[in-house]
Amino acid sequence: MCGPLSSIAEKHTPDHVLTCAEHQGMLAVLMDSLKPTLLCAQYTGIRKAEIVRLTRDRVDLKTEFIRFKGNDTMGGMADQQRL
Repeated sequence: MCGPLSSIAEKHTPDHVLTCAEHQGMLAVLMDSLKPTLLCAQYTGIRKAEIVRLTRDRVDLKTEFIRFKGNDTMGGMADQQRL
C-alpha cells in the first residue's frame, strides 16, 4: 500500500495527500531515524504528535493494535488502531 488511506473521517481535511512517488521520494532522503514515523503515519493514519508520544506498552504486536488513552489523541477519546 502506498497511496492515501481511503476511509479516514477527520475534522481536518489535508490540503495534499502524498502520491506514491512523493512517498518513495521522502523515504529515499529521510534519515533512518525518521522513516518509522513516516511509515506509521502513512499506513495507519495516525498523526505525527500521536506517533511521537507512543510508548512500548501501547503497541501490541501480538494482536497488531496500537492502543490510545483519551489524553493521547487529538479528540481526547480512547481509541485503537490496527497495525
